[in-house]
Amino acid sequence: MGRPPSKRTMILMALLFLGVGAALVLLGAGIIPADPSAFNDPPWVIALIGGTFMLGGGMIALFGAGPNFKSTALFQWLQYAATVGFLGVFGIAITWVGLGPGHRAFSASVFGIMIADNRVNEWLGRVLFGGFGLLILAVALWLAITEPLRISGVWPRQSKWPQAENTAAPEERQGKQE
Repeated sequence: MGRPPSKRTMILMALLFLGVGAALVLLGAGIIPADPSAFNDPPWVIALIGGTFMLGGGMIALFGAGPNFKSTALFQWLQYAATVGFLGVFGIAITWVGLGPGHRAFSASVFGIMIADNRVNEWLGRVLFGGFGLLILAVALWLAITEPLRISGVWPRQSKWPQAENTAAPEERQGKQE
């Protein structure tokens, strides 16, 4: 496993995602002028995709926070809001691609070889995008309900996985206790 990215890398990635997202939101809102015929999607979908990028940039910035901030309740609530927001806007955009009105053209290929004709492409693309989008929205709804309960301590976290401090060898754990 490689070393984690540096703070500088995290900041640059967060700014890149925030910038691309802001440009797409401004494009979708009509603040940045563009020819509507250049897009296959309505402006609100472009803005949602921009919101996904912006929330992703915010999540990158949160993950780059120092350990002192990560242990605070504020960090947990910000992480909750960014995660549920990201999944919500991404899920809505992807669901619209799959289940929205109008003709859709999906391309499916493996190693550059087409694996389905156009009739199957539209049907398969709608099922996959629509199903995946609905699954993402279900996860967002689940997290929107359960995470506030976990953060507030009403519903304690119970993980099957060992905590980080318990993964050390027994002799290493004894050395830390002394």
